[in-house]
Amino acid sequence: MSGELYFRYPILDLTYGQRFIRRTGYTTLHIILAVAAVVMLFSDVSNLFLLGVLASAYLLFRFGIKLIRSKPRIRFRGGNLLEFTAPRTKKIILAAYDRSVFLGGSFLLYLARELIEEPMIIRVLKGLDVGRDEFISKLEAYLADERGIKETNIWRQAKLEEAMIQAFILQESEKSPISPFHLFVALPHTDNEKVRRLFVLFGLGTDNLTRAARYHSLISV
Repeated sequence: MSGELYFRYPILDLTYGQRFIRRTGYTTLHIILAVAAVVMLFSDVSNLFLLGVLASAYLLFRFGIKLIRSKPRIRFRGGNLLEFTAPRTKKIILAAYDRSVFLGGSFLLYLARELIEEPMIIRVLKGLDVGRDEFISKLEAYLADERGIKETNIWRQAKLEEAMIQAFILQESEKSPISPFHLFVALPHTDNEKVRRLFVLFGLGTDNLTRAARYHSLISV
């Protein structure tokens, strides 16, 4: 692998409201276009039929582009780790980011809170005899302590980039697209005292988490 490692997720530059408007606008436009295309395809007017064909081709093209972009690279040779991130991981990042913005507190703690709900992580913790309810309780206590903290977008994105780079680096042998599990393993390697303290308290480290995941055949490492 060659090239600089970084993580840049442009959608995080938008506010929640801006993302909602953008998503709603695109969805509405495509629904209208799809309905119009169907109507024009069944039209007896040749010009309208041609427009229907063009509209259908455009929609298929947009769908294909979206499908291609939603799939992470199979191999990564450097650059933006966003292109090597699983779709589920992106959704978790957005959810944690929004909670941090609306509620205040550490983005990385919210990220841990979102990740702990993932089935694969639940199974790994169970395999390590870690009480999930106790983990969540302690995590929620840390979040309550930091509720008044207001992180900037620049700070949140810097912490996210740190976690994503660690999620890539810590993988053994063949690198895989960054999954929620990889991101969970990376959290105690970030510069956040309470996150590190939480993982140490429950005896969670890269080695035992990875061994447990391999034992349960949840990831390829």
